[in-house]
Amino acid sequence: MTVMAETGGNGEILQDAHFQVLASSKIEQKEFNRLLQAHLPGYTQKKRVVEGLKEFLVSVEAVEQKLYFVKNLGSAKGKLEVEDQRLLDSHSTIDLKEKIQVLNTDLQAMIDEGRLTSEEKPVVHDNLIARRQAAKEAEKPKLLEKLERMLVCVSKAEPIVLPLAGLEAIYPCQAGLQAIHRIEKRPEKSWTEYDRELLSTKAKLQEASRALEPKSRMWFESDREFQPRLEKAVAQLAKQKLEQKKREEEEELERKRLESEQALERKRLAHHQAEEQRARELEEKLELKRLEAKLKPQKEAPQAKKKEKVLRTKMDAHDFYAPPPRVDSDDEESGSAQPSETVSAAATPLPSPSPSPALVASKDPKTSPSPMLTAAKDPAPKASPKKAPAKVIESKWASSPSMMPALPEELAAELAGGDLPSLAEAVGLAGPTLADAVKAAPVKKAPPPQPVKKEKKKFAKMDLSQLGFDANNPNNVA
Repeated sequence: MTVMAETGGNGEILQDAHFQVLASSKIEQKEFNRLLQAHLPGYTQKKRVVEGLKEFLVSVEAVEQKLYFVKNLGSAKGKLEVEDQRLLDSHSTIDLKEKIQVLNTDLQAMIDEGRLTSEEKPVVHDNLIARRQAAKEAEKPKLLEKLERMLVCVSKAEPIVLPLAGLEAIYPCQAGLQAIHRIEKRPEKSWTEYDRELLSTKAKLQEASRALEPKSRMWFESDREFQPRLEKAVAQLAKQKLEQKKREEEEELERKRLESEQALERKRLAHHQAEEQRARELEEKLELKRLEAKLKPQKEAPQAKKKEKVLRTKMDAHDFYAPPPRVDSDDEESGSAQPSETVSAAATPLPSPSPSPALVASKDPKTSPSPMLTAAKDPAPKASPKKAPAKVIESKWASSPSMMPALPEELAAELAGGDLPSLAEAVGLAGPTLADAVKAAPVKKAPPPQPVKKEKKKFAKMDLSQLGFDANNPNNVA
């Protein structure tokens, strides 16, 4: 297979084996499209094939015209040569025109979609400007409008990078050659043993690279177009490999971290399960001990003695100073109405004071409780004490006359005659008797005076002028 060295003219492309395959009438339309997609992804190469097919179409038309004359004029006037006959056998003008139309459609689509490399974009732009100028001179408005639209698409398009086939295979060779070029730029004194070994492999790397280049090169791509594309692809792949290596290192670190975390988690779970197992075993042991303790005879635990609550009596201090209850006047009158024996002044003793209710109650503890307990049982507010009726105690001297000593007859006669004075008269203490005092009218107590009401203080409003202040005087400060 021949390879185009430069793009000097379309004559070289006609001799290219790949071009002969594309131009052959034996290649059907479907196969033709597959070959274009696989080996002609670039705009420049398709444009080059279109121009070659157009030039080749002229040659085929000329041979067909010659054949037409031979058929009409006869073999005496002309005869086709062997090469012309071979050309007509493998090519057809109709087939070539269809292939040219397919390529033109692809080129137009690439311009409209902006599928141009950074090297192709300025070339296409200049070509469109030249065609636009020619359309202006030819006064073709429709073509001019179409070219204007194509120029806008090319201007807005972002450059693309065409993929390099077989890059993984050629990358080690190109990477080694690039490293050798960097070593050669340094002084020879700075070369290391490793650098010298790498320099010795230069010839092998160049030969291997040349053997792999046809698989990576596009059809109809010159060396001037292929080498920059190869260098860019190798640099891009090196960058990708570096990023991939960095990413793999990060993934490896992440994997190790995850493994470490998983190991720690497994260890933690194992420790947790062991702790739970120990806790269960300990609980079982404790439960067994509890059951054993329940089966053993148990002594009753001494119960603590309950403290008896001390009952305290709440007393009022006024009870200590309360006077004994007095006998009502009605009771006194009823008591004085009863007949009493008259005893002589000498034999009648002075009446003893009546015992207080407290003393009388103290003689019978069963019937009358102490005032301390009574106060404790009745915490309700005390009402005004009612006077208890006085118990009249009969004098033992009057009730039991047998207990009195017998008087002499003479003294008794004198007493009966009333000649002797009484003991009280003899002593000088004669006065009214106790019965007379009882019969006397009771002295009514005067009611206590009513408390004087506190008079409300009255205040009178006065004017400041009456107090000696002058409101009109500026010297007086309010």
